[in-house]
Amino acid sequence: MYFNLQFLDSGIPLACSFAHRGAGGYENIVSSLLKETLSLNLTKNNIWLFL
Repeated sequence: MYFNLQFLDSGIPLACSFAHRGAGGYENIVSSLLKETLSLNLTKNNIWLFL
C-alpha cells in the first residue's frame, strides 16, 4: 500500500511535469486552445453540470 501512495504522490506530478515541459509550457498550451474552451458559460440550464 505504501508503494501505491508513493507512486501517486511523486509519479503522477512528475509525469505531468514532463508533459507540461514537452508541450512547451503554460503559454503554449493556452495559445493552442480554442477561445470557446477558455470561457465558462454558466446558465440556469447547465449550472448543475458543474456542481
